[in-house]
Amino acid sequence: MISLTKESDKAAQVSSWWKNIEQKSIELALSFDYLYDTDISDCYGSIYTHSIAWAIETKETAKNKKTDKSLLGNQVDSIFQMMQQEQTNGIPQGSNLMDFIAEIVLGYVDEKVGCAIKDAEIDDYQIIRYRDDYRIFVNSATEGELILKIISENLLDLGMRLNNSKTKKSNDVISTAIKPDKIDWLSKNIASINPQNRLLLLREHSKKYPNSGTLKKELKVFYGNFDEYKIHSDSLSVILSIVTDICYKNPSTYTVCFAIVSKLLKEMESRVNTNHVIIMIYKKFEKIPNTGFMQIWFRRMMQEPNDNIIFTEKLCCYLDTPKCIWNNDWITNKDMKKTLNETHIVDDEILKSLHPVIQSEEFALYTYNNK
Repeated sequence: MISLTKESDKAAQVSSWWKNIEQKSIELALSFDYLYDTDISDCYGSIYTHSIAWAIETKETAKNKKTDKSLLGNQVDSIFQMMQQEQTNGIPQGSNLMDFIAEIVLGYVDEKVGCAIKDAEIDDYQIIRYRDDYRIFVNSATEGELILKIISENLLDLGMRLNNSKTKKSNDVISTAIKPDKIDWLSKNIASINPQNRLLLLREHSKKYPNSGTLKKELKVFYGNFDEYKIHSDSLSVILSIVTDICYKNPSTYTVCFAIVSKLLKEMESRVNTNHVIIMIYKKFEKIPNTGFMQIWFRRMMQEPNDNIIFTEKLCCYLDTPKCIWNNDWITNKDMKKTLNETHIVDDEILKSLHPVIQSEEFALYTYNNK
């Protein structure tokens, strides 16, 4: 990658990896359950030079006119062969020009892979490729394996193959998205880390000590300090994904996590369709049973009803369509039964006065801050 700013080329590459790969991967944890992480074995040394012409001219044209030196693809192919004593496998590496050539070929692979995945009728997935590294996000392990197979087959056609020894499948998308050494380094420098990295470390803590008192306390500290953090707009969706993941795996944090999410949604509302974000969060929680308590706090976070979300918890349903939420069949006194059935149990004035952001007094016994 060539820097277009005052950053060095190397710095631009690091920034690109962080923003387009690491950050995007964490964000996608909100929508996907599995991450397949793999790369191409000896990518540059394996590229079939004829495939450069295929990528530029299309394979059919390049094969039918392989002696036509007026075609750019054939010219490039010939140059590489002359550089390598007529060898047709491999290109040099170490320069921006070679990176560009490799990207042309890999972009050609991307196009073929996309068509093959469409033919396989797979639509619930996302692939991020950075040079020769692939990250495949899916909600079905079967579809993930099939996508891996499709990528492998299309690479083989161009002389390349996936590195089986480095191919990993994980149902912990966020942990897989971040290199282990980075998490370890952050843990040693916690005093200077930013809000997002603080949450990442807290999430690592929650994996060792799920539903712990420390977890809940530190989340409340994060909530209390939220306005002081001045979180960059580009990080909001990433932080939302981390908080949602903590919440998903630690039911005791429902209250404070949804309070944090309500703050994040408020910050995001001018930039994104927050209804779409809310639906994504709900679809994630739909996968686990016995979520009545979660639904109550989720409904509070939403404030307004959403036609695309159907609650099963009776208290949530009552807000939209008031009706008896308990079984009164055992009551024989008609007057008592009528009173119970017709009495409105929600104070509409309080409901209307609620702030869009869940307030600390709604869920916190104590108020925490960074002091």
